[in-house]
Amino acid sequence: MLDRSFRLTFANLSTLFLVVAILAVPLHLAHSFAFRNVIEVSELHDEIEAFPSDRTVRDVGPLDLRDYRLSLGVLTVLELGLLLVLVRPTRRVLSDYQAGKVPTATSAWTLGFAQRGSYLRALTRKPGPLMASLLVAAAIGFLAERAGSLLFQPLGDATAWVGVALAGAAARSLAAPFLLVTWALSASETKEGVSGAPKLY
Repeated sequence: MLDRSFRLTFANLSTLFLVVAILAVPLHLAHSFAFRNVIEVSELHDEIEAFPSDRTVRDVGPLDLRDYRLSLGVLTVLELGLLLVLVRPTRRVLSDYQAGKVPTATSAWTLGFAQRGSYLRALTRKPGPLMASLLVAAAIGFLAERAGSLLFQPLGDATAWVGVALAGAAARSLAAPFLLVTWALSASETKEGVSGAPKLY
């Protein structure tokens, strides 16, 4: 399954990137804007962390750092939950590709929710390929975010939050398809096993 999954991912990566980015970009822009003051002094985070709770630098203190790190965890949990939403547009992309059509992010989002499948059941049906895809996606996301951070490093302090947001959103949009395609294929096979319906891909 992994070989087929990765081949389909690479064949449709640009479309799948846009499918994920539709959610990831607004989320990361909103989060980074809310904590733009903290991001602005990112080079001083280690020093600020050692401050007393009532001491600040540019209105950023230890409590602000705590809130920022906590919010990153909440954002990550939210993004993991949104994968269940993203798997349906992903299946639409794969269906269009298999049918010889040109997949688009627009059709994936507008028509993708008509795709039926046992998405939650698929998580336990074949956990091996899903776990392998998750590890690949995590590695790609980590490397992409580091590369994006270097790319946007020349931005000034006042606009650093934009670079952080775009680097994070791009990393998620590049990494998530590797997990989503495997999940979509697994859901398709689960449906076939339950109902006898033909495979979509």
